[in-house]
Amino acid sequence: MMVLHARNSLRSNPAECSLRAALQSLLAYGQGLEACTIDVSVEDGRVILSGEVSSLDAFETAIAVAEVFSGRTVVPDLAIRPSRSTLLIVPPGAACPLMTTSHP
Repeated sequence: MMVLHARNSLRSNPAECSLRAALQSLLAYGQGLEACTIDVSVEDGRVILSGEVSSLDAFETAIAVAEVFSGRTVVPDLAIRPSRSTLLIVPPGAACPLMTTSHP
């Protein structure tokens, strides 16, 4: 998902605006990042990623993409929240691991 913000737009130079927009697009449509909501800002020469990612892999991918593309220090401010559409399939006759309880 792509989220664009005008934060710091009055202070940003054109190169930083272009970098932010390009990274925003890469992170919105990158493989494994489609379910993530990542905002990009550039402050004091650093790229700041904020928002939510769906897994640790997505967290690491977002940081790697931002570092490689920008060549700048990346500051991640990302929450890892698994997708709500995660599906647990339990074969017939098997105990559901979410429903098991242990008795003393």
